[in-house]
Amino acid sequence: MAEQALFLDRQSDGGRSVSYHLLLAQLQLLQEDHRGAAASLEEALAHSDKVLEADAWALTGHCHFLRAALTDARESYEWSLNFLRPPSDSHLVHLRLGSICLQQEKLEQLCVAEDALTEANHLNSQNAEVWAYLSLICLRVSDDLETVQAPPPLEKEALLKEFVELKDRLRFSPLASCFGPSS
Repeated sequence: MAEQALFLDRQSDGGRSVSYHLLLAQLQLLQEDHRGAAASLEEALAHSDKVLEADAWALTGHCHFLRAALTDARESYEWSLNFLRPPSDSHLVHLRLGSICLQQEKLEQLCVAEDALTEANHLNSQNAEVWAYLSLICLRVSDDLETVQAPPPLEKEALLKEFVELKDRLRFSPLASCFGPSS
């Protein structure tokens, strides 16, 4: 049935429309034909339609994500979010982008993951999966912060004292600007 509808759509415009290639790619992804979907998405992006380009990049990200090509998926998802008109499934894009960053377990990417998941939470605050990923990020970040905050076992008293003083100064430096001398 879906194939017939696509065939009719293709005949009506000569098979060159971006929407046709996006719909074909979605069908191919549902049929787990990742190579065919990738080819259809390349064709859709080659015929650049500014209205559907974010959707094409998001769908490309989904294709990479389903093939476990996480780096490529992340790049495609980030591209899809660079357009003025967000992709139609931006909630899923943010969720998967956060998931990828979390799976790659790089501290600098945890901030990107947190931002993406926070945006996904704003789009749908009832999604338990988003909350679970946000909780995982908080737990991972707090573990990393605990290792930074805990003073290393040092035998040199002076070095330990300098470490603790620097840690305290850095922790309270944002507060110092709030309570600085008033004129």
